[in-house]
Amino acid sequence: MNEPALALSPAKYYDEAKKMLEEKDILGFMSKIGTAIELALVGNDEEMLAEATYLQAEGLFFNNHHKKALECINLALQYNSFQKAFILKNRKGMIKGYLGQLDEAIDIFKGLLLVTSNPSELAALYTNIAWVNLSLGKNPVAPEKLKEVKDYLDLTQAGFEDLPNARKWRIYNSYSVYYYYQDELDQAIDMLKAAMPFCEEKDLPYIYNNLAETYLKYEDGDHSALIDEYTQKSEIIGTKYNDNVNVGRTFYVKAMAELKDEQLFKALDTFYMAFEHFRRAEAYPLAFECLAKINNVMNEYKIDCLRALNRSVKTEFNGTSYYEKL
Repeated sequence: MNEPALALSPAKYYDEAKKMLEEKDILGFMSKIGTAIELALVGNDEEMLAEATYLQAEGLFFNNHHKKALECINLALQYNSFQKAFILKNRKGMIKGYLGQLDEAIDIFKGLLLVTSNPSELAALYTNIAWVNLSLGKNPVAPEKLKEVKDYLDLTQAGFEDLPNARKWRIYNSYSVYYYYQDELDQAIDMLKAAMPFCEEKDLPYIYNNLAETYLKYEDGDHSALIDEYTQKSEIIGTKYNDNVNVGRTFYVKAMAELKDEQLFKALDTFYMAFEHFRRAEAYPLAFECLAKINNVMNEYKIDCLRALNRSVKTEFNGTSYYEKL
C-alpha cells in the first residue's frame, strides 16, 4: 500500500483512536474515530464500520458521555449483530437508566432476557434490573419492586460459582442494597463484605460507599469512624479512576452524615459537590436526588439556620451600641 492510500485508511485512524482512548483524550478520540467512520463509509468497508462504530459507542459509554453515547449506540447497531449487538443494547438500557428513563431501561433489560440463555449475560441483566429499581427508582422502594428484585437476584444462584468475578460482586452488592431497604442492615453488611474479594480496585468505591451508607442507617452506636474511613477510601479510589458517579456518591453519603450531625451549612455544600459530580457523569436521577435534598434542607431547617446565624452575627456586635438592636 502506498503512503497516500495508508493516510486515508480507516484502520489507521481507528488504531489512533484506540490509543487516544487509552490516554483518556476524549476529544482526540472522537476526532480520530469520526474520521475512521467517515472513511469506512466512503469505502463501503462494513467490517471497519462495525468495529469503529462499536468502539465509538463503548468509548463514550465508559467515559460517562451518556447522551452522545446513546446516539452512537443507535448508529453502531446498524452495523453490529450477535454478541456485540447484545452488549450495545445492554449499554443502551444502562444509559436510559442514567438519563432517568427508567421504564425504558427496564423494558430493554427484560427484552434481552428473552434472547439469551447465557448464565453470565442473564446475571448481568438481573443485576441491571435490580440497579434501576433500587438505586435509581423512588426512595423508599415499593414492596412489589423489592419482591421483583429479590426474585431476579435469586435466579443468579443456580450457576453462581461459574460466573466471572465481575458478576459475583455485583450480585452480592445488589443483595446488600435489597437488605438495606428491608432494614436488615447486618445482612446488608455481610453481603458487602462477601463482595469485596471479587472486586478489582476500581470497583471498590461501590462497596465502600454502600458500607458507609449502611452504617449511617444504624440507630444504635457511633459508627462515624467507619463512615469516615469508607468514604475516604472511596473518594481516593474514585478520583484515581475518574469515576464521577462514585465520587458523587461519596459526597452524598458525607452530606447525609453531616445532616445527621446537624452540620447544616456544611451538608448543603457537600450535597452541591455531589450534584456536580453526578451532573458531570450525566447521572440525572442521582443529580436530581441531590437537588431535592438541598431544597428539603433549606426548607425544613430554614428557621433554625436563620436563628443560628442571627446568634452568631449578634455576638460579633457584643459591646457595641448595635448589640441590643439585633
